[in-house]
Amino acid sequence: MVLLGFCIALLCVGTASGTQAAAPSPKQSLERRVPGAVGDSPEVCAALARAFPDADEFVPRVIALSEAQRAELKGALRSRAAPRLWSYREARRAGVLLGRAVVDDVIGKSLPITYMLLLSPENRVRAVEVLTYRESHGGEVRRDRWRAQFAGADASTALKLGSDIRSIAGATMSCRALTDGVRDLLLIADALHHSESATPAWTAGPAATSAGPLAHEGLQVREQLLMGTLLELRVVTQDRARFDAAADAGFARVAELESLWSTWREDSEISRLNAASVGQWCSLSSATLELVARAKELGGASANGFAMESGAAVELWRRAEQLQRAPSNAEIAAALEASQAGAFQWDFEGGRARRLHGSARIDLGAIGKGAALDALAREFEARELRRALFNFGGQLLAMEGPQDGAGWPVQIRDPRPGATQALWELELRNASLATSADDQRGGAIDGLRFSHIIDPRTGRPAQGSWSCSVLARSATEADALSTACFVLGATADSETLTKRNASRLVLEFDGRILRHNGFPGLAVTP
Repeated sequence: MVLLGFCIALLCVGTASGTQAAAPSPKQSLERRVPGAVGDSPEVCAALARAFPDADEFVPRVIALSEAQRAELKGALRSRAAPRLWSYREARRAGVLLGRAVVDDVIGKSLPITYMLLLSPENRVRAVEVLTYRESHGGEVRRDRWRAQFAGADASTALKLGSDIRSIAGATMSCRALTDGVRDLLLIADALHHSESATPAWTAGPAATSAGPLAHEGLQVREQLLMGTLLELRVVTQDRARFDAAADAGFARVAELESLWSTWREDSEISRLNAASVGQWCSLSSATLELVARAKELGGASANGFAMESGAAVELWRRAEQLQRAPSNAEIAAALEASQAGAFQWDFEGGRARRLHGSARIDLGAIGKGAALDALAREFEARELRRALFNFGGQLLAMEGPQDGAGWPVQIRDPRPGATQALWELELRNASLATSADDQRGGAIDGLRFSHIIDPRTGRPAQGSWSCSVLARSATEADALSTACFVLGATADSETLTKRNASRLVLEFDGRILRHNGFPGLAVTP
């Protein structure tokens, strides 16, 4: 599963770790100045420190847009459909609002550009910071002089490329993408200017999120942007040094896996395989081959509701949104042909693979995040840190609970339009919870919205239910099976879950909540 439309990413920060050495980096400076708030990404921390040097806290906020607000924005946004949620951080000093910061992704030529928009309390642009630029050309948008053109802009500024914002020869697509992205964020911020009191504070991710208080003695928190989303670590321990060592190793391991599996990176193993000539063998690491074998096994066990070979169909619908033209039946049929399991040949003993179809693409987006969570947990297990909860863009993996006899209290978000409460709550321990829903990350063509999850059987966006949550012992299984169950809907085979000691919770389009295999917890009272 890969994002077809790019929603606003929540910028989060965690807990501070004490006094820093002399001549601190921007990240270390922020750690010293903001009690209980430290971002793990140096780029994010440097941008925040430059924009809000007097801030003593950064408060997470999430606002749900009403249907009226979304209707008002319809047709005005350039780079996305009107989102259902607006996520950002408020910079404050002694409780006084200094401004806001939000992280967003826009597509340049073909890859996402991750940037941060920093706003004044009046929603005027203070700065635009490019955090990650992934393509080989067009990187001139990272220049300070070009980005400085946005300063002072607000929702009334046209922000037209070529007049308000000058273009750069050779980087026009990147210039246009960032200009349109900033313009859209300003319009959204303006539409929500008077509705922030209605923020559902528990909503912090696209699927499920921790809802418990940060009151456990010895709770350590760190976060980092990886795989295009936020990875948050919560661990109960008095040994901060051991926690930091485990976190550093865990973040490094996830970053390494991203470099192998990401289809947004041209140099990843999967991207090189996808770009290789038909019949050309490509060497693959043991980590990639192990995940491929796992993906093949889970795909077969789930009646192909999940299929890593569906990359051609995923790319077809991503391009369709960019062009604002629905694919033809012939194009869908061609993508389906390229998405069959036989389009690749795997030599597991020889550590290699090759494409047998010119349009075939592997996409590990619906299983890679889960596999990365399992690898992360092994780093903490090796250091005997077991009271842990990891949140990777909404997928949760819990080891032991924060205290004896208790799990981590978590909630599943209600994806229905206008919902302001959680759908379900439970305690999580020694298990992973993954939710597939399309209310925040789908695409839109001519105002008609479609799911970002593609049904491998049809080559078209899935239409199974509002959401499907799967609880499993491993994050790898939970990730892949939640996608499969979302695609298959009522036809999903519960026997597959039973064999893996997994269970699911489905929110049907008619509002019914269906539990299978003893899914734990309780519905939240309206």
